[in-house]
Amino acid sequence: MNEIAMSFKKVFLEFFNTRVIDKIPEFLIALVIFIIGVKVARSIRNIMKNILNKYTKTQSSLINFAVYAIHILILVFVTLVCLSIVGFKTTSIAAIIGAAGLSVGLALKEIFSDIGAALVILFFKPFNIGDFIIVPGEDIEGTVTDVQLCFTFVKTNDNKIIVCPNSMLVNNDVVNATHQNYRRIDLIFRVDIDTSYELMKDICDKIIDEDDRIEKNPRPIIGIEDIGNGIMVFVCKPWVKTELYWDVYYDVMRKFKFEFDKNMVKFPMYTFAENAK
Repeated sequence: MNEIAMSFKKVFLEFFNTRVIDKIPEFLIALVIFIIGVKVARSIRNIMKNILNKYTKTQSSLINFAVYAIHILILVFVTLVCLSIVGFKTTSIAAIIGAAGLSVGLALKEIFSDIGAALVILFFKPFNIGDFIIVPGEDIEGTVTDVQLCFTFVKTNDNKIIVCPNSMLVNNDVVNATHQNYRRIDLIFRVDIDTSYELMKDICDKIIDEDDRIEKNPRPIIGIEDIGNGIMVFVCKPWVKTELYWDVYYDVMRKFKFEFDKNMVKFPMYTFAENAK
């Protein structure tokens, strides 16, 4: 038994001397690199977080996800470098991580797709919180109230919340109605063919000139857009500041109704039947 114990002790000492003591410089170098890497990763995380919070309107939870994901990637890279220095075969470790990541990725493909789309929204900013967006292909229209990792929340004009997968918004055409400072109101009236053009234009000019919220430069587009089947399609397209769009729209429509009643403007009966469909 003593001979076995002595043999084990001898083997252990040889292993310690050749594998541990000889590797002390590499361990120390790896430790220093790891400590520096951790501090650099933390600094990059804080700098990116401050920049994104300052220059974007994206939800803080999404910003936190982005900066911490980058932080973790830096730490993984530093760890692999340190393991390589002390003699570990990092290719095998990377292969294991890759295989595990592939399996998880296939299982959570849709979720990762939404998270990736969230990063696209964060960095390219097709819309921000507070913007009014329209997604024609999905029948979505409303104000963006929140952007999270997997979903964007849109509040409709009747105060409903639509929960939209981020990937759906990235993969579809999105109209940002409030991206610009000014927006055009398109007023289209289908009146009787015998209606006087001068009368319609006078009504438009009066309403526009009396409303200071409507931009006078450029002048609104006023004219006949189409004629046919006993109908004259008359348009009035004034410009207003984006934040005043709906207030001006409903107020102007009320004024047109008053002027049409006052001047006995006639509308073809079947026009109403078509609008009711």
